[in-house]
Amino acid sequence: MEEPATRTALREHSRAARFTSTSASAGDARATPASGPGARAVVHPRSRHATAVSCLPPWSRRSAVPPLTPYFVMRVGQTPLLPYAAPGDAGQARERERLPFPLRAALLQDHGPVVSGSVRAAVDAAVELEEVCAPVLALGDRPARLPTEEEAGEPAGRYGSCWGE
Repeated sequence: MEEPATRTALREHSRAARFTSTSASAGDARATPASGPGARAVVHPRSRHATAVSCLPPWSRRSAVPPLTPYFVMRVGQTPLLPYAAPGDAGQARERERLPFPLRAALLQDHGPVVSGSVRAAVDAAVELEEVCAPVLALGDRPARLPTEEEAGEPAGRYGSCWGE
C-alpha cells in the first residue's frame, strides 16, 4: 500500500509543475510569502497537520515549527507563522520581505503552508513540513527533546537551509 506522504508528494508534484518560470503563474509565485530568488514553483497543499499547526501559537518568533527532526531542519528550515490575511492578499508577500533570513516555507496563520523552490524541492519540503507537523500536534504541550542550536545548525549548514539566529 502506498504511504500517505508519497500520495501527497505525487499529487502536489503534479500541481506544482504548473508553476514554472515561463508560465503566467510565475508572477503569482513571486508574490507568495515563501517565494524567493530562483523560486520556480510554489506549493500550497493545505495539508491537514501543517494547517492545524498554523492555527496554533508559533513555537518561536522565527519558526512556528520546532526542529523536531533533522530532515525538517535540512529540507525546510525555519518556517515562520505569517499574520492572518485574506487568501491572495499581497500583504503576505510584504511580510516575507521583512524577515531577516531566507525563507523556503511559511505557515499562513489559520490557512496552512506555502513552500517554494524548484518543483522537486518545493514538493519535498511541503511533504517534510507536513510530516514534522504531525508529531508537533501529537506532542501537544508536552516538552520535547530538541536539538541544540549547534546540533540543528550542522545539518542546516550542510544542506543550505536557514536555522538559528
